[in-house]
Amino acid sequence: MVAPAQRTSVYVGDLPIDLPRPEEAINNLFSTVAPVVSVKVCRDMATQRSLGYGYVNFQTTADAEKVIDALNYTGIAPGRQIRVMFSIRDPLQRKSGMNNVFVKKLDTAINAKELQAAFSKCGRVLSCKVALDSAGNSKGYGFVQFETADGTKAALEMNGSKLGDSEVVVAPFVRRVDREAMAAKSFRNIYIKNITASATEADVKAIVEEFGKVDSLFLSEHARFPTKFALVAFEEHQAAVQAIAALNESEESGLTEKAVKLVVCRALSKSERDREKKKAASLYQNHGRNLYIKHLPDDITDDRLREIFEPFGKITSCAIMKEPNGTLKGFAFVCFEDKQHASAALRSLNGHPLEHSAKPLYVSHAEQKDMRIRLLQQRRAAMRHQSRMAPLMNTFPQQWPRHPFPHMVPPMMPPPPPPNMGMPQFMSGPMIRRPVMEPHLMQGEPMRPPNRYTQAREQYPPQQRQDGVDMNYLSTLSPEQQKNYLGELLYSRILPLESSNAAKITGMLLEMSREEIFEILADHFALLSKIQEANAVLQQHTGN
Repeated sequence: MVAPAQRTSVYVGDLPIDLPRPEEAINNLFSTVAPVVSVKVCRDMATQRSLGYGYVNFQTTADAEKVIDALNYTGIAPGRQIRVMFSIRDPLQRKSGMNNVFVKKLDTAINAKELQAAFSKCGRVLSCKVALDSAGNSKGYGFVQFETADGTKAALEMNGSKLGDSEVVVAPFVRRVDREAMAAKSFRNIYIKNITASATEADVKAIVEEFGKVDSLFLSEHARFPTKFALVAFEEHQAAVQAIAALNESEESGLTEKAVKLVVCRALSKSERDREKKKAASLYQNHGRNLYIKHLPDDITDDRLREIFEPFGKITSCAIMKEPNGTLKGFAFVCFEDKQHASAALRSLNGHPLEHSAKPLYVSHAEQKDMRIRLLQQRRAAMRHQSRMAPLMNTFPQQWPRHPFPHMVPPMMPPPPPPNMGMPQFMSGPMIRRPVMEPHLMQGEPMRPPNRYTQAREQYPPQQRQDGVDMNYLSTLSPEQQKNYLGELLYSRILPLESSNAAKITGMLLEMSREEIFEILADHFALLSKIQEANAVLQQHTGN
């Protein structure tokens, strides 16, 4: 079957992510078969590491077909074969998994080329992959994608047939997101942690049997840990759901020490746990080092962007985002090796005018999409809360600073008189309402008294610190004393939430910048998120 004339782009998959100079390696290999127009290897935006796949463009469809026939399943590194197929531009076809089958219980001696040969009698195979571990050995399962639904139907009839020394199981492919959604609606296994060391299997069973019949129960017996964990398998899904709803974050179950909350959730598979650990570790390691930049001029280049940010510290990656046709999207990411250098660049360059740009630079910490959504929800909630309190706060006499919270003690003396006419004032123009944080003070900057001579057009009172930090006291301390002071504040907040690792997590969070510490002290949900990330990193290192 001849491909449509416009199909001159091929997809190259299963590239080793540690392959040195992958674009050059692909170009050298593919040029031996047909002239190459361009090569693009897709990379991580933050680290610029290869994602293990890319695209190669040719002048004609015939050249692309010739390369697919000659180089599909060719070794590009020892023990590593690449997959080469026509690029699928339709995102629905690419992401839906249509005409795709899952093959498991594969003989580990069978490779992708042999698997394709076995299934090619069912119809034209677009792509075939055998899952490999880090050493390049087969994991015993793979995927076959057909051009038509008839090919898929014929492949499903091979279920139970023998390939090599094994009888294979062939089933319709289900996307991971759909598998996880199905698992959330049907799981029967739960995980329980923070169980006191003195609890027995009978104690745990007596509690969980209140929710339904238990198939099996495992209780850890680690003498070197102060707490235990349990895995419980129920006969019915509903029993597992009820157990989680009733026991999670409970202090009254009798299975924990005093003031320690029980953690109960769906038991995850090893692959799910590994994915969560990697995600948490990546978030923790990159948080505060990666900057998001927008309002860039149309003629900006990677070298020019790097030149702007390099004076603040060593840069590990720099990426200007582009459309497929090469047009700039107007934003970029710069990742520093050190968080302090990233913070310094943010403070200095945010709002900085740039040549050929209509607007000054906008620089902020890069955030994951789910984190941005969560922060936006918190800010909206804070704005609604503050708008309800505004009439109450406006009843205070204007010559005294307003204190919307009862635990804030009013000053003993009124603020000083206004500055001389013509002299610069601390607050000029209307105060901007900040729903979550106030602008952070630079190190060594003294606290200024509230301005009782605020203009009549000011609509919102200045916010007081909600993170519990006494900035007057903090400014009198040495850097080491400041770290101890913030460490004590962090520890007091972390201890009720995560008693077993409070000291370790405090030490990890103290590595963040002062501004970030102020943020998590002021935002309970941000603190919870950091505790979860730190716990994941600790579990990864302890193998627990």
